[in-house]
Amino acid sequence: YFDPLPFYYAPLEVQATDTAQYPLAAITQRPMAMYHSWDSQNAWLRQIHAHNYLFVNEKTAMAEGIADGDWIWVESAHGRVRCMCRHSNAVEPGTVWTWNAIGKA
Repeated sequence: YFDPLPFYYAPLEVQATDTAQYPLAAITQRPMAMYHSWDSQNAWLRQIHAHNYLFVNEKTAMAEGIADGDWIWVESAHGRVRCMCRHSNAVEPGTVWTWNAIGKA
């Protein structure tokens, strides 16, 4: 991997996962209001961001018959969790995201 020109190779997690069974990539990030804070320890921010949604591109969700606001199971090779889906065109098709700062339940 010491080629002087940039090139793409699949991340190790993708190489070790059956992408036919688990075709979506999941990422986490913080909502803007959560930066420079103590995350979910701040009661005022918990009122602004009261729910930890899974944001899915509208086309990806509709292809699976998932409506905006539906409760869904998200499953990976490591386990599964139940969450509420929100459609968002700010997410690329094939990718889902949620924030990493508030989901403590």
